[in-house]
Amino acid sequence: MDNNRKTLILKLIKTMFLILVWVSLGLSSEITGVTLQDLRERTGSDYEQISQAVAMRMTGMGVGALFGGWLMTKLTRFNDLILALSLTIGGILGVGIAYTTYLQAMYLEFTIQGIAETFIAIAGQQSLIKLWKEKSDSPMHILHCGYGAGSFLVPQIVKPFLSTRVAATASSFYIENCFNKTNSSQEVKTEVNITEQDIQPENNNFEYGYLIVTAIEFVIAVVFYIYFWFNRKGEVGYQVEESQADSDAPKTMREMFSFNSCSPGHPWYAAILFCFLVIWFYIAVGGQMVFANYLYSYTRDLLCLNTDTAANIQSGFWIGFTAGRFAGFVVAIWIPMKVLTFLEAGGNMVSALVLYFSSENVTIIWIFACVSGFFVGPLYPTGIAWANRYITLTGVGYTLTLLGGAAAGVSFTVAIGWFFENTGPQPMLYFVVGYSALACSLAIFMHLVARTRGDKYERERRNRTSDTVELSSKD
Repeated sequence: MDNNRKTLILKLIKTMFLILVWVSLGLSSEITGVTLQDLRERTGSDYEQISQAVAMRMTGMGVGALFGGWLMTKLTRFNDLILALSLTIGGILGVGIAYTTYLQAMYLEFTIQGIAETFIAIAGQQSLIKLWKEKSDSPMHILHCGYGAGSFLVPQIVKPFLSTRVAATASSFYIENCFNKTNSSQEVKTEVNITEQDIQPENNNFEYGYLIVTAIEFVIAVVFYIYFWFNRKGEVGYQVEESQADSDAPKTMREMFSFNSCSPGHPWYAAILFCFLVIWFYIAVGGQMVFANYLYSYTRDLLCLNTDTAANIQSGFWIGFTAGRFAGFVVAIWIPMKVLTFLEAGGNMVSALVLYFSSENVTIIWIFACVSGFFVGPLYPTGIAWANRYITLTGVGYTLTLLGGAAAGVSFTVAIGWFFENTGPQPMLYFVVGYSALACSLAIFMHLVARTRGDKYERERRNRTSDTVELSSKD
């Protein structure tokens, strides 16, 4: 077997394991949405209180982003070890969250888990870009497909362990909307008939779902402990070559957090692009948070569906989410990133409007939960791949993009939790329409700024061609 073929196979194998990391990330992150009502019951809290605890994961991601970008850029040779340790810590904390009865303790657990997930996100994406360089557009989308795969599997893993009764901490809206509601309703076909006996605490075993997820994380962590061992001994079997566009890697902290390192000679260009990117990632993560944390509760509280059906709709969203990321992986081979941003933003707007005007139609919710997932899913990897075409993602790049996502996770989660508890589930769709409209506007501004300098890899190829022609003319 020639060296090029061997290198390609080894790169594909490493990419496959990185995808499995994202599968475990989807499992551990999105188990919260489908177990939110059980966590609320376990801690004796309401929607507003439990949403604040869940939002601490994103606060942790923000804390991790502040120094994670610098740390990962400085310690790239330890990426495999960082991935393994973060998976191990995240798995242990996941089990801790399931068994915690004190809300204050859950705040701390979610915060540390968020920091660990930030390290996974930075180290994993950095590893992938170093593997594939200018060919990383499609691998980046398929990497993030793993997150969607884990997310649509987790409701099915946890479903057998969810509480089937109405919790004593059920919201007043739920009691008023679904209490003694029968299947004869003409507008909404419900699947429950609640009695007084149902509204009481129930001991459940949803923590078994968390134990299964943690076991999966531990298995994948072992793989990266092994990778680190062989990398340390220099037996990985291939070397990653740097492209000219990334060869001037920043060495000091000042360089890592300098916009000039992202676009040498044009720091203001990089700064403006990053302003738009922060908003883009705010939208991408915010849209994901709306559905991930509240779709299950929306279908339970507003549509009065049973736990199995609500969990299946949640899985439907994640199936669409994964399909969207896979579609992004395929079409990124032929369609430029600047075009994909418009397609994804437009798709989000259309699906948001349909959901808004058919908010209590179970069939429409089923279908367009999947459609919304299809267009929300690729927003994040498209943002990373789009940025990689125009600027170099150094420490400042990873930090700002993660801070944008963290800000969205905190603000969207807390705000919707407040509305759920105080006004009911309907405002969830206001957020969906709002972020979709913002995405459409932002895609236009991003394109207008980026076109002023163009694709960095295209510039590199033009420079190489120009140098070759100049040398030939001298000869």
